[in-house]
Amino acid sequence: MPDNSEKIKEQVIERSRQTTPKSIKYVDAPTYSSFYCNNIGFAVNQLDIVLVLGELIEVSPEAEATVERKSRVTMNPGQAKAMSKILDFAVAAYEAQSGHPVDDLPINLPELPAK
Repeated sequence: MPDNSEKIKEQVIERSRQTTPKSIKYVDAPTYSSFYCNNIGFAVNQLDIVLVLGELIEVSPEAEATVERKSRVTMNPGQAKAMSKILDFAVAAYEAQSGHPVDDLPINLPELPAK
């Protein structure tokens, strides 16, 4: 039985050429909005990664924070990984332009489940 892997690879490359846009036109949805975010929460399930973006608006004298949730973004893991790379690039570009490193903020991540 002949190996079809090269033929399949060529078909995938050709399909990619056909579906990859040469340019992108952005059109704002009627619900498009812009807001400030200084708080991020997340959730992970078998199919998606969810980001909840918000703004810390108050910390009480008892150290209780009030966060106004602004938006929830749900994406597949591939898009989330691409977004992670884009954000890494954007921060590196900011640091290069400003000449100042961006300090890491303290974050509390949950323990990942054992495999």
